[in-house]
Amino acid sequence: MKPSVIALFLLICCAFTGTDRPLTIEQILANPEQYNGKTVHVTGYFTQELEKRAIYQSKNDAKISNYKASLWLADYTNLIQFLTKWGNTADEPFLANKYVVVTGKLNYKPDTINGKVYGHGPENLWPAELVEISHIQEAK
Repeated sequence: MKPSVIALFLLICCAFTGTDRPLTIEQILANPEQYNGKTVHVTGYFTQELEKRAIYQSKNDAKISNYKASLWLADYTNLIQFLTKWGNTADEPFLANKYVVVTGKLNYKPDTINGKVYGHGPENLWPAELVEISHIQEAK
């Protein structure tokens, strides 16, 4: 093989290494500016409740409504398409209360209120949100 072909192959492999691995909410919120406007794969604990459609860092974070360790899922239409797949209704999503991987574009426009950064979802409680959701599946 020619050296230029090998170099191109290695460049392509390196470009895709790690990009498909899901990020944690903690990783994203540690430096949201780095991911703002980019499509990301995020793992978290999914809740589907009235005004609490989000993924949380952990099941416990969801239980205590720890918004600062979560991302609001803003793209309801696309999300419901995935949740209603296989005949499930929006009232009985088959992925609710499970760990999932969500693919969507991160939207981070901070608003500081009393020293806390919020600005997304109902009452602007979430520090960031996922829009243009293109995929959601149970985490393995």
